Amino acid sequence: MLAADDDRHITTEIANATPFYYAEDDHQQYLHKNPYGYCGIGGIGVCLPPEA
Repeated sequence: MLAADDDRHITTEIANATPFYYAEDDHQQYLHKNPYGYCGIGGIGVCLPPEA
């Protein structure tokens, strides 16, 4: 949170989307296939449809 006397602006650059490429099949649903993940990162147990 900015201080009340701070007059700096927060800016965000908005760019055109670049092409999106799906990963190979063995990388899809990684945390479902490997529930303990890697580096201590695990899933949250929420599945979304592929279009989400």
